[in-house]
Amino acid sequence: MTLADDYNIYIGSSTGAFKGVNLSKDKCIIKNIQNVKYITNKASVLALNWGNVEESELLIAYSGQKIKIYDTDFKNFNTNTDVSFGEGDIVGVSRYDECILTAVKSGDVKLWRYKTEPDQWTNFNVGPQLECMKHNKHSNIIATGGKENDLKLWDLNTTKNIFSAKNVKPDEFDLRRPVWVNGISFLPNSDKVAVCSKQGYVRVYDPKITTQRRPVLKVDIPDVALSCITTTNQSHYVIVGSTTGDMMAVDLRGKGKPCYKYKGFAGCVKDIACPLNENLILSVSLDRHFRVHDFHSKKLLRKDYMQSRLTSILVRSDFSLENETKKEEQEHSEEKGDSDEKYDPEHFEMNQVTRENYAESKTNKNTSDYDDESDIEIVDEIDNDEDKQDESEEDGEEEGEEEASENEYYTETDEDEKENEEDDGEGDEMFPLANSNKRKLSSSDAGKNKKSK
Repeated sequence: MTLADDYNIYIGSSTGAFKGVNLSKDKCIIKNIQNVKYITNKASVLALNWGNVEESELLIAYSGQKIKIYDTDFKNFNTNTDVSFGEGDIVGVSRYDECILTAVKSGDVKLWRYKTEPDQWTNFNVGPQLECMKHNKHSNIIATGGKENDLKLWDLNTTKNIFSAKNVKPDEFDLRRPVWVNGISFLPNSDKVAVCSKQGYVRVYDPKITTQRRPVLKVDIPDVALSCITTTNQSHYVIVGSTTGDMMAVDLRGKGKPCYKYKGFAGCVKDIACPLNENLILSVSLDRHFRVHDFHSKKLLRKDYMQSRLTSILVRSDFSLENETKKEEQEHSEEKGDSDEKYDPEHFEMNQVTRENYAESKTNKNTSDYDDESDIEIVDEIDNDEDKQDESEEDGEEEGEEEASENEYYTETDEDEKENEEDDGEGDEMFPLANSNKRKLSSSDAGKNKKSK
């Protein structure tokens, strides 16, 4: 079985640990995929993303501008390369047209074929103090943003800017509102883009409206520094996390508002993922815990300690608790073997009772019981004659034993018989086998002894 079947969730940590999680209704299995010997604090996991549509490759971005590709089919790291471009750590990684796409904090975006053309690449700058880069799946569009670097959309084919967001109007005191984009997410089944900020707001932009670069929706969450954002299986909701351990759902319908708040965190929420087939929210935080919340009831369904500060999470697109439960039941039934299979006449034969094996079973003291009543009836019908013969023979033997017992007697004298009777009275009670030493004579031997006297 490949890791693709084993793990449905992947988690990275600040210590460089890369973990696989198998989450089902009944249990949660967590394992370190990378050898602990090669884990160092200098190579923390910064970002995770899928390398292909089949989700058989994992792109892992480490600090120090290092990229590793993990193959889930062959269970090994098949690529370990350095970006070596720009300054700062990697803020986003993705795959486009068989190329690796990376962005660093200095704003440099690099697109290169690491296998065929490692010395040739395409690069462009998206602005300084970059905090995040998000690639729209199955598209040539990426979104970037950072500190005083508002949302921008870029075409990877032409490396040109196709949309630049405009800041909202000043506040009531005519002061400019600061910009700090810290998370980006493309809304499903739409061209709209949602962003969150450390300044405590969620904004939604529509690039199709060329005449309006300002957000079409803005939701202020005061006194909260947001750290991450993700979409759900419902297009009108997004989930955001904060640096103070808050996680909440934001309703994008109408004027927008925070509607649900999820509790249980003790540190910064670093990353959030929502499966497409389940109403669940999976999150990781710096308090070293992996949590699972129910979207509607807001209950904390699961909380697992991971031993290191968690930074990123990635979930398979076909993740479902029911699928994992069915896989476990199927594996359990396969382990049982033939015990759960139905009767097949080609593989099993019923034991037929015949005269010979029944006669042999009669001679054995420990005879086996028959489970099928029909077999017992068949045996009774077959051996009625044998039972009658056995009964007549047994009656003849009993009559012969009675006649022999009448003719038997002991050869001792009268005095000896009296003494023996006294001894036998005592011995028979304590030692019932004492009389076995006495010699018994048959009727023919007794007649010979009388003649000799």
